[in-house]
Amino acid sequence: MADDSELVGSGSFRIDRRRALEKLKEFQLPDPEMFLLPWIRCAVASGATGITIEVDPRETYLRMSFDGRPYQRDELKAPYEALLSEARPETTRNRYLAMGILAVLRLRPTAVTVTSAGAGGSVCVRITSVGEEALEKSRDPSPGTVLQVEMAGAKHGTWRAALEHVVSGYRMRRAGLTIKYPPGLKDGQGQEQQAIRLSKTAPKGMFSEGPLWGWVAVPRAQIDARSALHLHQYGVAVETVEYNLAPVPVVAFVNDDGFTLNVSQTGVVRDDRFVAAQKAAQKAVADHLAKLLSSEARLQDGRLRTLATLLSDDRAHAAWQACWNGNPPDTDGPLSGLEGVGWVMADVGVMAAQATPIVGLPLLGAGLVLGLLGMATSSP
Repeated sequence: MADDSELVGSGSFRIDRRRALEKLKEFQLPDPEMFLLPWIRCAVASGATGITIEVDPRETYLRMSFDGRPYQRDELKAPYEALLSEARPETTRNRYLAMGILAVLRLRPTAVTVTSAGAGGSVCVRITSVGEEALEKSRDPSPGTVLQVEMAGAKHGTWRAALEHVVSGYRMRRAGLTIKYPPGLKDGQGQEQQAIRLSKTAPKGMFSEGPLWGWVAVPRAQIDARSALHLHQYGVAVETVEYNLAPVPVVAFVNDDGFTLNVSQTGVVRDDRFVAAQKAAQKAVADHLAKLLSSEARLQDGRLRTLATLLSDDRAHAAWQACWNGNPPDTDGPLSGLEGVGWVMADVGVMAAQATPIVGLPLLGAGLVLGLLGMATSSP
């Protein structure tokens, strides 16, 4: 141990606390490769606007850095204290810092260091195992907070699973994310994801209600699709619940920093916050579908009028009648002179002309086409 370090664990670390942490280390996350997810929650809870994750070319270490509120000496001197004390809002980020440390220790790294620089200077803690941590003078000039995991004997792909968990798990981005891959891993290219903001230019379907925020969407592929409620805390996915949100399959993404999670961090406790998330999602889905239907009605009105005009042509009308009688004509025959006309066959045996301006026209039933023909022939 370096001379300028201060032992903060070991002798004074009570055996019952060590055992408690060992238990938490084994059961808090189902996969130790998920250690970056609680650290991302820690960054977001610290008020970070940007998060950077990088792996050195030889993959001997992984480093995660973020801005926001720095850590103080007393916080890093007892990095697990928040886990062993009553949960309080002001120590939430400390809890997630400790969870990430315990998880990554299961991978048996050489060391984990946490360095944080603020107005009062820099502080660094080096951790080699549960209960073995030492405060050191910071040798990292980087601003903000830097978490680094050193791995002896690392080989190509050592960090692949951890990075994949981040890409798939950090979906509701409160802070921007940049991943700097080493050569050969993800082609050595960086990946940047911008923070998602609630604003006038936000994507359709976004909503906020008190501490809740999120968005809803209708899956493009409706076949075999199921409605689902995706629950997040500090932007990181917790669990997905199949939930009947509407008559058609829809998905809802909801974030609430106040969710209470189970011990393994893989589920939201079914309390008042969970019920509030369900209700907020249902309201957002109803509002979103109402807007979609209104927009689609205006769009289809123009498409149907165009179709009616097409079918008012004598050749198109004759072709439609032939189709109605079960004798679909050759597209190179009766309609060969109509520019840009294709064919769409409905399941009831009705064939309707579809011109280029009609994009994605639904298949039409016989009664509707008859009505359109009547509208077209009766129009001035």
